[in-house]
Amino acid sequence: MVARAGLMYVTNFSSGTVSVIDTNTNTVDRPIGVGTEGVRERPSGIAYDPSHGNMYVANLNSNSVSVINTMGVVATIAVGNRPFALAFERLHFRMYVANFSSGTVSVINTVTNIVGPTITVGDSPRGIAFDDKHERMYVSGGLAGAVSVIDTNAISVIGSPTAVGDIPRGIASDPSHDRMYVANGSPSTLSIIDTNTDTQVGLPVVTGAFPIGIAFAPPQP
Repeated sequence: MVARAGLMYVTNFSSGTVSVIDTNTNTVDRPIGVGTEGVRERPSGIAYDPSHGNMYVANLNSNSVSVINTMGVVATIAVGNRPFALAFERLHFRMYVANFSSGTVSVINTVTNIVGPTITVGDSPRGIAFDDKHERMYVSGGLAGAVSVIDTNAISVIGSPTAVGDIPRGIASDPSHDRMYVANGSPSTLSIIDTNTDTQVGLPVVTGAFPIGIAFAPPQP
């Protein structure tokens, strides 16, 4: 059974649950408990694997990822220390998990739900996004002020980290312009990375105070 279409899944950091919202009625269908019983989970990042219809939830306090389908939690997977954010890589059916405290990225095979390689990246990774065109994963280091780039074919870091602003968190791809945008908590800007060269381009864009979340709306066909 796969995650049902037309539902929105919301991680509840303080209650250790995921709310399932029916977007046809905008009502909460049900809450789902995640992680390990008795642990104050702090679920944070969440990402969808459309190939298998499962949601993946990063449980910050139990160092695990919960896999959810329409029946509830179907698997709990041990990853690195304090997983914070996730991104799906569809070409090889892999979920990449940024582990905040261990400075690593765990790679989950979403066919088997088995963890494969663990990749060392910059300090305190907080954001992660996939660049489909170049087949690379971009990971923002929350305290390092840099973005690491992972080749998703070799499953390894390539080149040196790209310097951005301080406390980078949210990160999102704009494939139509070969750009990756990074939200810097300080000094409240967006850095722009050219994904052809993995270098910053132009001046950072000034935003409101301490930007965190970021998402791209693709052009209409």
